Amino acid sequence: MVNEKFKVLTFNCWAVFFPSSTVRKEDRVNAIASKLANGDFDVILLQEIWLESDYRKLRLLLDDKYPYSNYFYCNLIGTGMCIFSKWIIECVFTHPFTTNGYPHLIHQADYYCGKGIGLARITSKEGFRINFYVTHLIARYELDRMLDKYNGHRISQLVEVMEFVRMTSTGSDAIIITGDFNLESNTSAIELLCTSLKLSDAWLNNELNVLKF
Repeated sequence: MVNEKFKVLTFNCWAVFFPSSTVRKEDRVNAIASKLANGDFDVILLQEIWLESDYRKLRLLLDDKYPYSNYFYCNLIGTGMCIFSKWIIECVFTHPFTTNGYPHLIHQADYYCGKGIGLARITSKEGFRINFYVTHLIARYELDRMLDKYNGHRISQLVEVMEFVRMTSTGSDAIIITGDFNLESNTSAIELLCTSLKLSDAWLNNELNVLKF
């Protein structure tokens, strides 16, 4: 039996292009690019890279180590999600969520950014066919769950994630789902996701519970 170890990073870059929403965005993106270029990951999946110019900057700076990449386009602003890989990306697909905020709440922008789930099929160094998924569920504007008016939207999106993974994972040797779920790990929604798709939580099931970057 062939075994293979590889490293995957998922990270919300918080590269919102409104000056009032992100402190020193350019410095942030440059610092992230520098850190990633000196890392030892095999596949990187990012969220909140809202500007295509920021994606192009990352692609230019990471090209030597990660020659394969994709930006997941969608709607007016875009999903903000992208992937960088040492291995060839065979195919990609983007599924936008059907429920994603309200159009009249322009300042929240969820409705216009086109959040969804992205898929990249990659064959690893040892020949394993792996489906990498990246997603970003609707934002949490209230930390108090009782005041969170978007919890229903988020659960609906999570159900779409589960159905999309089921429909696209046939024929793959493994699936890896990454992203910003805007949900705590101990919620019933995350438990439903893991139980439904028979997933193992890479953080909760890590004996050391230490993030090495």
